[in-house]
Amino acid sequence: MILTASINRNIMNKPLLPNFIGIGAQRAGSTWLNQCLREHPEIYLPIKEIRFFNYNYSKGLEHYCENFIGLEEQKIWGEITPDYYRDKDALERIAKDLKNVKILFVLRNPIERSLSQYQLYKAHGDYTEATFEEAVSAHPELIEWSLQGRTLQWLSEMFEQKNLLFVLYDDINKAPKVVLQRILDFLEVNPDFVPSVLNKRVNRVVFPRTQKALKGLGLEKVIDLVKKSPFAHAIKEWGFKSNKNKVSINIRKELLSAFKDDIASIEKVLNRDLSHWRS
Repeated sequence: MILTASINRNIMNKPLLPNFIGIGAQRAGSTWLNQCLREHPEIYLPIKEIRFFNYNYSKGLEHYCENFIGLEEQKIWGEITPDYYRDKDALERIAKDLKNVKILFVLRNPIERSLSQYQLYKAHGDYTEATFEEAVSAHPELIEWSLQGRTLQWLSEMFEQKNLLFVLYDDINKAPKVVLQRILDFLEVNPDFVPSVLNKRVNRVVFPRTQKALKGLGLEKVIDLVKKSPFAHAIKEWGFKSNKNKVSINIRKELLSAFKDDIASIEKVLNRDLSHWRS
């Protein structure tokens, strides 16, 4: 009762519903974005992936507001749940309940996104297939969750254009500072702030078979030690380059066929040539 009364008083004095939400896409830099924004002194972020609007909506908005009672002097507050982008019902709930909320959506080359999801799930033991090609056949979500053009269509129907910001994962890789400044401008906070993780690639999965084997032997701590070591960034970079081209010509053709219309839709909305996604 005391907590509820406190939340209600806070709602009367300050709107605790978020100013912005990062909706995904999955495996498109959401962890990097979360860490960058978390360091900004004008921004408050609770834990990543609250998943309220897709899995916990029945608990009510008062429950949702509990995620933002840690506010101090921050100017804005929000959350990042990267699987909102593939759930139209979740996006409709956000549009209904959060008037004027700003939406951040990072898009990624669909083939690369699918491969990254495969590597992550493989490392966690969720995909038992030996190859990416076999996993694509067995798990249609590897394609389904990479369709991002439809999300742009949903968003354009539900939100005002001024409250939408679309970013490419490619641009984060090439010019992270420029992209972050664009995001901070959109959020109306100091765009000159430079977080410590700006030029670091976070949450990248490499060597999924090795990680799975170590976990099977009960050696999860070895993985954690490597990730925290001074060599982690270099290892991730080298491993990513090794895995980047492990998509056969045949499966690439198959995927490009599946993503053809969706990529064209993205190009139209962004008014940008994405022919490199087809190469």
